[in-house]
Amino acid sequence: MSQWSGSFSIYNNTGSTIYNGSVSHNAAGCQNQTPITIPSSGLANGASLGGGQWQTETTSRDFWSWNFHTSSQNGPYVHRTSKQCSLYTSDTSVLITLNAGGGVISPNHSGSCSATNSD
Repeated sequence: MSQWSGSFSIYNNTGSTIYNGSVSHNAAGCQNQTPITIPSSGLANGASLGGGQWQTETTSRDFWSWNFHTSSQNGPYVHRTSKQCSLYTSDTSVLITLNAGGGVISPNHSGSCSATNSD
């Protein structure tokens, strides 16, 4: 079993500022994960935020999750839990575009995955 890691960033394309949330990666057996925290001061529409780190291995499935409030710190709550989107050994970075109805997970080499927000 082979492990590898990389970075990820988010891009806010929701149409409004987003607040108080996080975006994270999870893979069984891989403990070196660093989520991105969306600050209480907000991330403006059209803005990006980096600093996320992921780790995976050949025998693990990759899951991505996000949650945040839109329009204000106490605005509507948006979330998605455990969207599977696999990473390959050629992937070193991932961009997650957060849209009004969901998100697009785009590794730098392998194919992207789309997800709707959870109810």
